[in-house]
Amino acid sequence: MLPFNHTIVIINPFSPWFEIHEIDLSSTDKALAEAISEEMMEHILKFKQEVRHLGVNTITVGPDDMMSQVLATYMEAKKKGSAY
Repeated sequence: MLPFNHTIVIINPFSPWFEIHEIDLSSTDKALAEAISEEMMEHILKFKQEVRHLGVNTITVGPDDMMSQVLATYMEAKKKGSAY
């Protein structure tokens, strides 16, 4: 895709942000969920660095900002002439 001047964007819905709200969790469950989220975010950041070298962009989104992030990224690509 890149040789044809296409922009590649990976939309990454960060799964812990889509799961049970903290209100429903005990303090132990909250601590465990936070530790898991941190570990997952480390993997995502490493992945982002690896694909950035290939010219691929990633956006990490949550349930509250998914559409706004996707539309903002699309509009930015459209301004640059790399989206149709």
